[in-house]
Amino acid sequence: MSRTIRLKNALLLAVTEAEAGVYEDPTASTDSIKVENCRLTFDPNMIETNEYTGSLDASAPIVGGMRASLAFDVLLKGSGTAGTAPEWGVLMPACNWQEVASAAAVPVAAEALAAGGSTTTAVLGATALGTANLYRGMPIVFSEAVEGTSFIAAYSAGKTATLTDTLGGALVATSDYQIPANVLYRPVSGDPDALSMRFYQDGTSYKFRGCRGDWSLRADAGGVGRLSYTMTGIFVAEEDAGVPTGAFQAGQAPVWRNGVMSIGRAAVALSSLTLASGNQVVSQPNPNAEEGFDVADIMSRRITGTLDPKKGLKATADRLGHFKAGTPALIHARWGTTAGNRIGITVPAAQYTRHELGEREGAAITNLSFQTTGEDAGAFLTIW
Repeated sequence: MSRTIRLKNALLLAVTEAEAGVYEDPTASTDSIKVENCRLTFDPNMIETNEYTGSLDASAPIVGGMRASLAFDVLLKGSGTAGTAPEWGVLMPACNWQEVASAAAVPVAAEALAAGGSTTTAVLGATALGTANLYRGMPIVFSEAVEGTSFIAAYSAGKTATLTDTLGGALVATSDYQIPANVLYRPVSGDPDALSMRFYQDGTSYKFRGCRGDWSLRADAGGVGRLSYTMTGIFVAEEDAGVPTGAFQAGQAPVWRNGVMSIGRAAVALSSLTLASGNQVVSQPNPNAEEGFDVADIMSRRITGTLDPKKGLKATADRLGHFKAGTPALIHARWGTTAGNRIGITVPAAQYTRHELGEREGAAITNLSFQTTGEDAGAFLTIW
């Protein structure tokens, strides 16, 4: 009698390949990722024939080269150590999102701002570098005369940081600042990493190489955030193998409560926020390759998202006017209280693509869809 394969007894491993498409066996002690709802799809090129055989029945199809994909969900949480990447971080560069790990604060000790700031801008002090957009998407903490936490939506070569929040006073030289240790994910257009992935399931394992893909995010008020990945790769082998013991980062995903959700620096109440990288992932045909297809590549990206804020007065938030005029909106969310497990999402310029009135539990809401604007700057995901 055959044994039952139990779906729950499973483990996913992923490691960055030194050479894209060349399989490297990942290690459970260093390459484990906690995932949910893992789905494997095998997509062979099935070639139908129409040969005349003296019968009405068709001949068997020919099984051609095969592509494969892995889809799964990851809870949105940090490593628990500020500046140390989360275990799912290895997936982002394979989706053309650069990982920037800042293990030390800038500056190491808080220092004074330069003159010339306002309630929504700060001119950083001597230690900060004057490289445009260097700190974009990162958190920044102010103390002394004006206290508060914000995120940097834009950063100029003149060291002016445009903030996601309106602070309680002008940020001038009487205030101190510090950019805490963090891990930032931002879109890029260079060559993406490729991953070798191995999925164990109760006595069996599946190996894949050259994996690249796409991701989306959903966060619910009073709930947690989740990242959903679809990775496209080349199937290597199925083997009988026991599930190894994984090693995971400690801690739970932070709950989205007592945090920040703002549009245009104004707090809004909503049920959910979504964001999708929108990568076009293509495996180009190549008869020289083992399966007749090259390693998947990312050909384009269109970052989009949705919001469902409560409807307000036009004088307070003229979202319909902004939709009609194509006026971009600054969108920002952050939550979590523990260093290394706090989440920040910044969309510097979102253009609405849908405006639809709706209802939630008797309250009027606005269902909004948006597309981000700006080359390699559409959105930023930060763990701090």
